Amino acid sequence: MEHHGNSKTTRSVAQQGRRVAPSRKYRLTTALVGVLAATLVPGRAFAQVQAPHLIVRVYDGVGIASSERREAGDTARDILSRAGIDVAWRECGPSDPAAALCDGAPGPRDLIVRIVGPAPHAASGRLGYAAIDARVNRGQVATVFGDAIATWAERGQSDRSRLLGRVMAHEIGHLILGAGSHSATGLMRGQWSVPEIQRDRPEEWLMSPEDGRKLRKTLAAWSANAGPLGAPPAALR
Repeated sequence: MEHHGNSKTTRSVAQQGRRVAPSRKYRLTTALVGVLAATLVPGRAFAQVQAPHLIVRVYDGVGIASSERREAGDTARDILSRAGIDVAWRECGPSDPAAALCDGAPGPRDLIVRIVGPAPHAASGRLGYAAIDARVNRGQVATVFGDAIATWAERGQSDRSRLLGRVMAHEIGHLILGAGSHSATGLMRGQWSVPEIQRDRPEEWLMSPEDGRKLRKTLAAWSANAGPLGAPPAALR
């Protein structure tokens, strides 16, 4: 697997019992399933009535407070909405009121985001990754690392739920755009730093106009009649 979409920071990163050198950056990564994988840019708001529609199922394996998950979801939805993408957000935990909506195999416009704790050794130094099917250069499942996100939110003096939402939106961008979809600016850039998190400039945490255009074009090309990429992993059901 090749990682293209994780985010690394300019300060030391806690990982599997040791720390990365302070000069390292946090990268956002993309992973190709069977061959490849993917990851997050600034943009402007779109007032379209019929924006491309997407359904995102969120599975929390960490136990984040429901209010914090909602705030993270609001952040991610706002980023995608400003890029012209309409998103229906579904919390899929066993105690969530809308959990029944998560039953069944995902459709062609359904994406899955898993929130897990510490990153495995192979993904150390990452905030998350998107698994990309090399056959179609798109993905359906993204994973974000709650422990790393909490660490960098604290170092960047940022709200954890806001950073979690930004990471989720970044990885959703990779699921749609596929491998090699990092940008030089905005949310889809491949490296995030503590100073960037601290200064919190809006244009650095939105999809760029170009990335927004690519997202809308790609979603428009997804056939409404296309079959799902596959059922969610058994562990998510």
